[in-house]
Amino acid sequence: AEDALSVGVDVLFAPVVDVMSDATNPIVGHRAYGWDPQRVATLGAAFMRGALRAGALPVAKHFPGHGATTTDSHDEVPEVRARADVLEARDLLPFEQTIASGVCPAVMTAHVRYPALDPSGVIATFSPAIVDRVRRAAPDAEDVAVFTDALCMQGACAGIGEVEAARRALRGRTRAERLQTRRPHTFLPKIGNPDCIQGSQVACGGNFRRRSLDQLAQCLHRIESRGL
Repeated sequence: AEDALSVGVDVLFAPVVDVMSDATNPIVGHRAYGWDPQRVATLGAAFMRGALRAGALPVAKHFPGHGATTTDSHDEVPEVRARADVLEARDLLPFEQTIASGVCPAVMTAHVRYPALDPSGVIATFSPAIVDRVRRAAPDAEDVAVFTDALCMQGACAGIGEVEAARRALRGRTRAERLQTRRPHTFLPKIGNPDCIQGSQVACGGNFRRRSLDQLAQCLHRIESRGL
């Protein structure tokens, strides 16, 4: 957090609180805190408390869990076919515990399908049914910000493009899209990316986009006012 703040970054897209439940997972790897959900929750909470004390905003990822995938959402749309009770006891536990305890002010969604959580087959980023679980876990549903993973990833934009992905994310009740340029070494979390604003205004109406930005700003202001 201190290193990030020293270069002007105050939103950390970390920690990873995915449970590394599949040894063949190609993307989570050593970023995970381990195989045990409770250990992941405990260590993830410690990271978040430290980040908050330093004055940065931690963002737990990749909700509701990317540790059981066998493919990479940068390249395709993974699917986790575990039962709902397994997902709740394993993948969701670190997120729900840290959110409920108040140390997790924000999450990042996964571009992964979870049929047991949303039978419609849409990825978590586009799913109100899945995103609403974040707010149900929080003491105050309006005090948790929901970001997407990068919308240039094939898990989100394959076949529809980044603008349509942004529209679907907004419809899925996320509050900010995370976009990554296709040029190496250039990353920008762009809440106000012009292409996405244009696409969202065309598809959803300008007022819809404005409300989303206002809700995010109000949420972050509440988090800051609580001294986190």
